[in-house]
Amino acid sequence: MGIIIKQSIKSTTYSYLGVFVGIFNVFYLCSKFLSIEQLGLYISLTTIPIFLSGIAQLGISNTMARFYHKFDSYKHNAGILSICLVICTIGLAFLIGIFYVFSDFLLNIYKKNSSLINENIYSIFLITIIITYGYVLEAYCRANLKTVFPAFVRELFSKICNTFSILAFGLGYIQFDLFIKTLVFSNLISLALLFIYIGFIRKLNFKINIKAYNKTLIKDLLLYNMGTFLSGFSGMLVVNIEKMFLPAYKNGLLSTALFDIGSKFGLIISIPKNGIAMISNPIIAKAWTTNNVEEINTIYKKSASNLLLVGIFIYVCLLLNIDDIFNIMPNSELYRKAKFVFIIVGLSRLIDMATGLNTEILQNSKYYYYDFFFTIILAVSLVSLNLFLIPLYSFNGAAIASFFSILILNSIKSIFIYYKFKLHFFSLEMIKVVSLGILCFVSTKLISVYVIHFHPLINITIIGFLFSIQYWIGIFHFNLSPDINKILLNLINRKIKS
Repeated sequence: MGIIIKQSIKSTTYSYLGVFVGIFNVFYLCSKFLSIEQLGLYISLTTIPIFLSGIAQLGISNTMARFYHKFDSYKHNAGILSICLVICTIGLAFLIGIFYVFSDFLLNIYKKNSSLINENIYSIFLITIIITYGYVLEAYCRANLKTVFPAFVRELFSKICNTFSILAFGLGYIQFDLFIKTLVFSNLISLALLFIYIGFIRKLNFKINIKAYNKTLIKDLLLYNMGTFLSGFSGMLVVNIEKMFLPAYKNGLLSTALFDIGSKFGLIISIPKNGIAMISNPIIAKAWTTNNVEEINTIYKKSASNLLLVGIFIYVCLLLNIDDIFNIMPNSELYRKAKFVFIIVGLSRLIDMATGLNTEILQNSKYYYYDFFFTIILAVSLVSLNLFLIPLYSFNGAAIASFFSILILNSIKSIFIYYKFKLHFFSLEMIKVVSLGILCFVSTKLISVYVIHFHPLINITIIGFLFSIQYWIGIFHFNLSPDINKILLNLINRKIKS
């Protein structure tokens, strides 16, 4: 887990910085300078392309991780980068063709409640094309165990570009239509940086070694690609499908904005898993290639316990401070309506983290094609629950739909992995971590209710400090995570030596 922990810490750091910049963009700059409808459009422009890109990729990011090391003996890994870029181009052509054929029907969905989306549909597709190729380049970097710079570009650099764009619009330097174009341009710059980086690490080569691709390998590659297409799409489906549905209903862009604000808090919890999953995926793929089940079992258990530990810390910190966080936001009374979304989406992320890297283990195993059927279950549950709950409870209904869909999917995957491989994520330490988290939450909440009544920023600082001290002393004292204890001891030793 050494290389996993080191790179995941770095990439997670950039992810968190990017989240904070993104939150600042939405919670302060956008709420200050954009109307609620413009904010809803901004969110749609940054989320709908991710959803569409999940279709256009045709599962190629997972294919890269699984097959890259099969070409280790060939120069530039037999040009697998070019193969993946070609497949993505086919996926984009398919997506654009579908839209062209059904454009009247698709545009009519948002015409009544979210007309701004229709007015900017070309920008949405331009961003989709750019980020689709970007995801392929990121997958190529991950296959080479290079996750830090791509994380910086996607998570932090692009958000900073958006910050300047919002400021330029808010201060009157550009009009709103030009503001939209700057969002497209910032994604284009990010794509160019990834190409430059791959060239810098001497991995940029488009020559395909045809001899390396025999009929058996091509068949396996295509079958795997087809089988994991929906599974790769499912992650983006869970995060973004609500923002596809909400604009079609009453107060479309308003509901979209409120759901995004609440879910952003929830998504902060899952950032550590994203970092670990990115670097673990090629390692798990290699372990399956050598049938090293013991290594996979170790990664499975450690990832689940460590992710749950970190997830509970982040969730409880946010939960204890959520009211004060809303108090310091502009238009706090409006955005406070998103509190329930945070609570429910946050719980769903905890469930996802507690079940470890089940998706990565399944996708890289010989039973990868089962993930196709599991993803169909996810898609059906997400669509049906959203269609039923959004008309009843608006953005809160979307949060409930997401919770139950993630619970169902992770339960099915975990049971399947245990049935087929006798591997499970559960450990006694997980019960101890949950118990510790509840105990620290209750004690900190009691103190905050009866003692701490200052300015919101001071409240957040004191409450966060009190909970952190209790929680991490408990983790360290009871040795609930040997990996984290080792990191803490190293940091303490460095401080002593310095």
